[in-house]
Amino acid sequence: MRVPALLVASLVFVPLHPHAAPAPARRDAASAPGRAALRAEPTVAIDRALERRVDAILAEEMQLQELPGAIVAVVRGGSVVVKKGYGEKRRGGGERPDSATVFHIGSLSKALAAVGALTLVQRGQLALDVPAARYLPELPKAWRAITVRQFLAHASGIGDKVGQPATWEEALAGYAGTPLDFAPGTRTAYTNFNYAVVGRLVESVSGRPFVAFMREDVWRPVGMVDTGYPATSRNLATGHERKKGPWREMLPVPQGPYGVPSGFLSTTLDDLVRLHAALERNVALDAATREELLTPYPGGKKNGTGMVLGWKSSRTGGRNGALVVSKNGAADGFSSLFTWLPGRGDAVIVVVNRKGEGVETARIVARLAEAAFGLELRALGDEG
Repeated sequence: MRVPALLVASLVFVPLHPHAAPAPARRDAASAPGRAALRAEPTVAIDRALERRVDAILAEEMQLQELPGAIVAVVRGGSVVVKKGYGEKRRGGGERPDSATVFHIGSLSKALAAVGALTLVQRGQLALDVPAARYLPELPKAWRAITVRQFLAHASGIGDKVGQPATWEEALAGYAGTPLDFAPGTRTAYTNFNYAVVGRLVESVSGRPFVAFMREDVWRPVGMVDTGYPATSRNLATGHERKKGPWREMLPVPQGPYGVPSGFLSTTLDDLVRLHAALERNVALDAATREELLTPYPGGKKNGTGMVLGWKSSRTGGRNGALVVSKNGAADGFSSLFTWLPGRGDAVIVVVNRKGEGVETARIVARLAEAAFGLELRALGDEG
């Protein structure tokens, strides 16, 4: 599914809101670069027997799905048991990707943005259950009651309705007078624009551009040194698409200034594995804030399935099964899926450098989870 062009962005996200709160003068010691990174560094214990099974699954799926390249990690019980690149960084180039190769992750960016927003919640600078307009007074009148949590959980009622506006201000003007799809909070419906608002909230509250805040206060403290926008590394994978006809190389092209949080971050397998370790060990977020992240919306859902903040949740084996949290992504030429089981230390991460019909990262993740954990995972990565 092509990400709407309005959600592409540049490094300078948007001008800061005139009422933006100043950045905190001091950060908690646990947030300081270095100390948290040591606590979040994953344990590595490669399982060669499992690696051979993963090799076989990837060989089969890459041929079937015509994937130029892939990066794959399996984490079991908190230890990285498989972390490997397959195929080619660029089709025909002959160079295999590795765990430090930069891939674009599309809408998996939303999961990272949610962690950023919850970081501000943890500090007491952002409240989940107050209207977002408290922090963004420029929001249209019809949105004034929509809460921060509802934007994070795709429960705002706002659809992706405005073509390709160049700025945040143009987007808001385009939405003026457009009716909501449903009353805020009554249900969830995944849209990219919700996370344009989330990114704007992060900027307004932190007093910094989105990428600067995320790099300084979220990624760097847990050791995610190659995550961000734009991608400048020389160790960069090339995206590919093939519909009817020849292969086409592509990279996500910025066309507007405020959509990075929704779908235009890039990262490495090493950084995604560090993110999992930081979430699992309550380093990125403390236990109470992580619980907010993982609480399904609306809260009345007792079986733990549905939309959580920035991710999607489901259960293995029904109501009493293990909680499964996942987020997929698709950018020009790339597809991704990050799936983890909170509290178990288990995760499967797959990113490939092809997008389009026939690409099924969810099937790869499900096969790897069955091989590694003996679990049958369903309903992965189907929200967009």
